[in-house]
Amino acid sequence: VEEVWRVFDRWVCAGKVLSVGISNWPSWRVAQASEVAKMRGWTPVTASSPKFSLLSRGMELEQLGCALHYGIGLIPYQSLESGLLSGKYRFGKPAPLGSRQDEKPEWVPRVGKSVFNRLEKLRELSQEIGADLAQYVTAWTLARPGIVSLIMGFRNTQQLDAGIAGLELKIPDLHHKEIDKLFPPPRPSGGEQVLRWSMGRWVLQDREA
Repeated sequence: VEEVWRVFDRWVCAGKVLSVGISNWPSWRVAQASEVAKMRGWTPVTASSPKFSLLSRGMELEQLGCALHYGIGLIPYQSLESGLLSGKYRFGKPAPLGSRQDEKPEWVPRVGKSVFNRLEKLRELSQEIGADLAQYVTAWTLARPGIVSLIMGFRNTQQLDAGIAGLELKIPDLHHKEIDKLFPPPRPSGGEQVLRWSMGRWVLQDREA
């Protein structure tokens, strides 16, 4: 890390790079790079890009605390889980033509009926404030602590408009509590948890499970 960060600092000092960010680093590695940069007086870690969504909230377990401690902005990707959290897919029905699941089904997490049932309840919450599900999920993601921006992909202008609308949408405090009931955050660290591949997606589980 020290060797790599020395090169990054040279690029910044030469005016070739404005700031340095990382993606998919474990918390201990982010902390290590931050401490090395601080000790040497080099450019700090400015941004971190982890995977984060309502279906994948493991980032909140350790990475969030690390980022807040070192003043690192979080810019997550796959906040809509390849369209699964946009509401375009329905349980037991074929994927819309031209959608990600239609063209590349392996890119979309395979989930059971219980997840789709919770998504329907989430859709009802979004309708209470006059928003569609994609706007609602985008607004929720941006409202999380430490998140400064999102990496999003758009296949048409409708998706782009929905993403932009989600930037200005405000979710009521009571809704945040209901969302946490539907899609609980990871429990506070105390027991050891690991990521396991299950039904086409990564899930956080107790090591004993």
